[in-house]
Amino acid sequence: MENHVLGEKSPLFGRRTGQLKVNPLDYYDSAKFYPKASAEDKIKYYACMGGTPYYLSLIDQGMSFEEDLGELYFEINGYLNNEGILLMKQAFREPANYNAVLQAIASGSNTLGEIAGFTQLETSLISKYLVTLQEINYIVRVIPFGSNPLKGKTSQYHITENFIAFWYRYVFSVRTAIDRGNGDIYCGLALDDLSHFIGPIFEEVTRQYLRRKNAQGKSPFIAKSFGTWWGKDNRGNVQEVDVVLESVSSQALLIGECKWRPSFKVNKTVEKLQERAAYFDKYTTQK
Repeated sequence: MENHVLGEKSPLFGRRTGQLKVNPLDYYDSAKFYPKASAEDKIKYYACMGGTPYYLSLIDQGMSFEEDLGELYFEINGYLNNEGILLMKQAFREPANYNAVLQAIASGSNTLGEIAGFTQLETSLISKYLVTLQEINYIVRVIPFGSNPLKGKTSQYHITENFIAFWYRYVFSVRTAIDRGNGDIYCGLALDDLSHFIGPIFEEVTRQYLRRKNAQGKSPFIAKSFGTWWGKDNRGNVQEVDVVLESVSSQALLIGECKWRPSFKVNKTVEKLQERAAYFDKYTTQK
């Protein structure tokens, strides 16, 4: 739409007086569509439905989260059953390879090499698809805090809209079985795996919270970036920090851990976070 309406060959080229990009709602605005849900279910709804207002309007608050999920995604006539296919057909003339790339990312293959291994496509083709998917805001390229954005070896790709991520992870490959009336089985599998799916999304919800606090002037400092970090320690072990905020002066840093699980050991988590703070040696560590 952008290319056709605003491109050089368009009659509107150079004539627009303003533009507003409408993005999906964040967790806090999305949750207003299901106020009766518990705090835990609100996160689950956001993780599985995303932030598109129309999809959120389909939620029946008279039903449980599990019932809503089953009816919308895993019933033969579920409204969101084929929604992913319809979106891709509207966006691309030949969506097959794009489907494969999105399914790879949704399944946890986030690097170029992992996507190539999952899809069995040439990396040169995948790079082209990744650029296109970024242009239409289906995916985002993420680099660890402090890395050079021009070096692609450290980058990962994540789906930006939770609905798309859920659909490609749990629905795309079993649509035939759903159409045969066996959706309940696959809904159960999705629910069993849901905590693994929600984990990274819960991290993003935390960053959304910190962005709001920053905009309200309630952060420890005014932040210029909200990201994450991963890398190897001196022993070659991969380490991660879920939340990294840097101040506009580049002199202060806030780091944090996010855990989506029934219970965890707070002291142990804080201890690990303090150990990982040493990786950011140009900043002063404060408890």
